[in-house]
Amino acid sequence: MQKLIGSTGARLTLAAGLGYLTLVSAHAEEWKANDKAAAQLQPAQTFDGFSVRLPASVASPTVADIADGKGKSYTWSLSPSDDKGGVFIIRTRPLAAGQTPDQILTDWTTRSVLTRLDDVGKSPAQSGTVGEGTFTRLYYHGREKTGAKDLVHGFVYVGVAQNHVFVIESQDPTGKYTASLPQTEAAALTLKAIAPDVPKPIDTGKELSSDAHAADLGAEIQTDGYALRPPKGYVRGELPMGDQGVSVTAWEGQPNEMGMRPMFVFRTTPVKGAHAVSPIEDGLDTGVEMLRRFIPSVQVDATQYGMVHGLECAYTTYTAAPNAQNFHGVIYSIHDGDKVIIAGGIDTAPTSDKSVPIIEAACRSIRKP
Repeated sequence: MQKLIGSTGARLTLAAGLGYLTLVSAHAEEWKANDKAAAQLQPAQTFDGFSVRLPASVASPTVADIADGKGKSYTWSLSPSDDKGGVFIIRTRPLAAGQTPDQILTDWTTRSVLTRLDDVGKSPAQSGTVGEGTFTRLYYHGREKTGAKDLVHGFVYVGVAQNHVFVIESQDPTGKYTASLPQTEAAALTLKAIAPDVPKPIDTGKELSSDAHAADLGAEIQTDGYALRPPKGYVRGELPMGDQGVSVTAWEGQPNEMGMRPMFVFRTTPVKGAHAVSPIEDGLDTGVEMLRRFIPSVQVDATQYGMVHGLECAYTTYTAAPNAQNFHGVIYSIHDGDKVIIAGGIDTAPTSDKSVPIIEAACRSIRKP
């Protein structure tokens, strides 16, 4: 039988009586498929958080969410025409604090193997590396507890890479395991974890000024711990929206010939922990989401960045034309410690060309007193 798995300084061992040869070692070392095994694999394909070279016989995987939606499971059938054939599975999720490959392997063996199979035989766990990840593996066989009670052979690799857990499993209940499992193990050894995208610090650039429309703003007032200058002549009111920890205040101007009153809105909300890397981006997304509840057809322009009285911000303009009304507006997201300020406003043609720049100046007047 041809040697399928290569490993420097290792010795040949029959793995747990599976009937195929693999190389293992008494110490952790790099595991990789040899050239002949690799030549039978497909080119590398990229999935969520990893790439892998799959056996030539498999097609698209079945994908499912796991770990409360934080991870994914990918399952490939080794015999697409036979639902009782073998499978190749890769599961990945974020690593929990304090977990090690050995602990995860023990938990997996208890849940996945011992609950499904009787008369289980398994090899000792072995440690090594796959790509840049640290892995533990074992081989097993057993008889299914239900159904046809076929004899199942399989293996599992459990590892940690890029702060994620990877569980790579393959099993085959047919007599073809001596051919299928070496192929899937070669595929397992091509897995490469992909580092998650880390948002780069945003260059918020220069200070944004409201001077061009200072004469169109009213006297400075204080609300929710901040000072600002609403557009001159606008009347303060409250909007019927908001939730715990959120305050929403609005100022309205005189109605135009379409009956639309220009509006300036100011809202503070706590920073969402999941988006703490970029609170201004999250705040802008929240502002757009709120807007789309009332105007689903809104078209948002490119995001821009700046500073408002020393606080970083992201802002954008938008348009919409529901019910033959041409809406125009602006949204600002301003970050201050554990809070995000969402400010902006809206008006319709023909007065929006004048009113929206004034509303934008009001957004730029926001400061910490």
